[in-house]
Order: sequence, then structure tokens, then C-alpha cells
Amino acid sequence: MRKYIVFVGIGNVGKTSSIRKLWELLSGKKRPDDEGDFHDILANYRNYKIGFHSWGDNVYYLKEYKGGIPDLEKKSCEIIVGAAKSSGATQKFFCDKANKADIFWVGKVCKSTGEQSITLAASHAKILIDTLTNEKKQK
Repeated sequence: MRKYIVFVGIGNVGKTSSIRKLWELLSGKKRPDDEGDFHDILANYRNYKIGFHSWGDNVYYLKEYKGGIPDLEKKSCEIIVGAAKSSGATQKFFCDKANKADIFWVGKVCKSTGEQSITLAASHAKILIDTLTNEKKQK
């Protein structure tokens, strides 16, 4: 079953920065593009394909921009990391997938975009991904 890890919060609280930091923690590299939203795939993290799509403030961006989340689904990503607003259409986009996937929410609820807050959110998501990827090894 596919897993979605969704960084959720109001605009400009560090969702994209946290997703970027998570990508860096998992890849062991610094992203070549320094800032801003991105769409990418890590092809082999612990034998998992993990997709990243940090545009989440507008449902159009989730569905279509740069291929959106559907592009990562078509490319067989087993874990997809995305972003959504605290309420509304972007959150509903992920909730609608709940009957066919596991959804994990990572809160970014206050405007604390400092490096410590970003690193903490990304580290929590990495622990979750490490736990999920370890389950497959144990079976």
C-alpha cells in the first residue's frame, strides 16, 4: 500500500523548506537548487522509490504542476512526500486517497521557519520513513 507523508500548515510556515531538508537527509546530499518548490524522485532509499512534490498551497499544483502527485504515482513511488494547507482543497486531495493508501500528517502549524524548526519536522518525517522502510525488510 502506498504511503503519503504530508507536511501540513498555513502558507509560509516552512513546509517546502522542511521537505527540502528531508530530501537532503535521505539523499545525503544538498539539493542543487537552493530554495523554492521542487518535484523529484529518490530512486533507491532502502530499496524504496520516494517521490517529492513540495507545491501544496493550491490544488492545481498538487494535481497538475510539473506532473503533480499523479506523476509520482505513475512512476511507482511507494512513498510520496507532499505539502498541503491546514484546511481546504489541498488537504481534501490527500484525504480522498485514504481508502487506498496510508496518510501521515506532519504538522507545521506556526510561523516558525527557523532552521531548528525545519530540521525538527524533517527529522520526524525521516524517522517515520525509516520505520516504514524497515517494515518491508522484516516481512
